[in-house]
Amino acid sequence: MSESLPSVEADPYEWPFDKNWTSRNTALLSIDYQYDYFDPRGYLASKNIELTNAAFAIAQAAETIGWAREIGIPVVHTRQVYHPLGQNLSKQRKAWSLKTSWVVGDEGPLGKFLIAGQEGSDLLSSLAPIGDEALVDRAAINPFINSDLHNLLSKMGIRNLIVQGGIIEGSTHTAVCAANDRGYEVMLLADCCATLDSEYAETVKRATVLGGGLFGVVSDFATLAKATSALT
Repeated sequence: MSESLPSVEADPYEWPFDKNWTSRNTALLSIDYQYDYFDPRGYLASKNIELTNAAFAIAQAAETIGWAREIGIPVVHTRQVYHPLGQNLSKQRKAWSLKTSWVVGDEGPLGKFLIAGQEGSDLLSSLAPIGDEALVDRAAINPFINSDLHNLLSKMGIRNLIVQGGIIEGSTHTAVCAANDRGYEVMLLADCCATLDSEYAETVKRATVLGGGLFGVVSDFATLAKATSALT
C-alpha cells in the first residue's frame, strides 16, 4: 500500500507529523514479549514479581500484530537474550542484576533467565513471528544496542515506527528514545504495554510527549484501528 494512510489521533499531535505513513515506510516494532516475563511458570512469577495490566497488554499487542499483518505493515520482533556463558553480558549489567531479583543466567522454571536457547527466553506463541517476519536478538536492555535493528529498518526503508513492548519501562522506553534519536517518527501504543509500576508507566508516557513530543507520541490500539478502519 503506497498511498498515505489516515493520520492517527495521539498525544500531543496527530501522527505522523507530516501525514506520511504507508505500509512501505512504516513498521510495527514488538518488543520482548517473552515467556519469562509473562508466563505463570516464568522467572518473574517465580520471584513473585507481578506485572500490572499484563493480560490486557498481551491481548492488545496480539490485536495490533493482527492488524499490521492484515494491512501489510511489516512486524519486527525483538528479544533480550545473552550468551549461555555470559560473554556478551557487560560487567555493569551483571553487577546490577546480582543486586536485584532479575539475575541474568539464574535458573528458573523455564530455564536460565534471559539466556539464548532457553524456553523462558522465547516469545509468547501468540506474539511470535510468522513467515518472514524479522526477529532481532540483542544482549542489552535497549533493542538498538548490540543488534542489527537500525540497519534492518534502514534497509527496509522504514521511517515511521509504531512501538509496543512487554514492559513499558526499560526496553520499551529506551527503544522509543533511541528510535527518535535515529530519526524515526515514533508512536508508542501504551495500552499494549504491561508495567512494574503504574505510576512509573505514567511517567514514561509523560516523558515521551514532553516538550510537544520530544521522543514521539502516545496513543492506543483502538485509536489506531479506528483511523485505519476503512482498510480492514
